[in-house]
Amino acid sequence: MTVLKKNLSLMVGIFIPILMIIFVAGSIYIPNLFTQPKFNFLYATGGECFCSQYNQPYSIQNSKLIKNKIPILTITPNARDISCDLPQNAAKLFIHDTVKNENEQITFATAQQLNLDPNNKSPDGFEITRGGMQGSIFSLLFYADSRYDKSSALQGHYASKKFNAQTLGPCNNFRFIGWIKN
Repeated sequence: MTVLKKNLSLMVGIFIPILMIIFVAGSIYIPNLFTQPKFNFLYATGGECFCSQYNQPYSIQNSKLIKNKIPILTITPNARDISCDLPQNAAKLFIHDTVKNENEQITFATAQQLNLDPNNKSPDGFEITRGGMQGSIFSLLFYADSRYDKSSALQGHYASKKFNAQTLGPCNNFRFIGWIKN
């Protein structure tokens, strides 16, 4: 007991950093254990003409998916036809199941039957975030050896859940369309 009294300040000095590490780790991981997004969402990917950010093949009107008319560009002799109406150039539609973290490809006709909410934030308070620059502090300061993180996550309620998005085509793109309302 006298050894403990003599070394009390040493014991406190050792246990305070350990308790701080446990507290920080708990505050990060505990919300992820108990918070689960409840709403699935519809997204599009693939298609050569879908690479351009100005070509939005789909939109939502009155909670239903519609196909936008995309103007056909004038083709020069050296350019190839990338008409969005061609089947190989059409964007593919997917439903992401947030509970199973799985994607299912669906047809446009099936997607038109869904009730969709186009808001960035889901009815249960989650939103989709895309990756950013990765690297050390030196790569951020000098833009050296930094890479763009293409991962996606659902964030909300002090929690973040990574999800796997199916991406197709040379663009490796992902376009959120809407949350599926039950």
